[in-house]
Amino acid sequence: MTGVVKFAALVCFSLLLVLACDISLPTGASESIYADIIFRSRQCRAVTPEPALEVVRSQQQLDLLVHELDRHTLGATPGSYAVDFNSLNVLVLELGYWPTDGYSFSLNDSSIRVENNEAFLVVQWDEPPGDSMQAQVTINPCVIFTLPKGAYTRLTVEFRNKNSRLSVSLK
Repeated sequence: MTGVVKFAALVCFSLLLVLACDISLPTGASESIYADIIFRSRQCRAVTPEPALEVVRSQQQLDLLVHELDRHTLGATPGSYAVDFNSLNVLVLELGYWPTDGYSFSLNDSSIRVENNEAFLVVQWDEPPGDSMQAQVTINPCVIFTLPKGAYTRLTVEFRNKNSRLSVSLK
């Protein structure tokens, strides 16, 4: 019977070692959070072809911004987006202005990676194929999104297929 007990103890000890190797200690190096899109438009206020990232600091600023963006959309009804600014960051990401309708961007999976006090959001930038026909209208797409406040003080947006990025302080 002692051999069986020793074998069982050895199996339990081995399992504990395997489980201990799989447990990761909280280092604060990386965590996942999610963005929540609260407003999206194909016609925003951009004045240059360059993308822009801005922090919205108050409900009043958000209401004025949404009102400004809605005035560019025919038939838009004024809306209000109540946000808890104590627990959420609110950001505006604009693509800039473009000469045809084929330009757009999307927040990939809305998942944001956090490392060393900095949050990273990957954005997919889409351009029309060179041989496609597009409406000849100037567009300037944007999105307003929230993300929970956390252990980060900076947000960096990485444009996946443009090899460029924007950063903003959240302080």
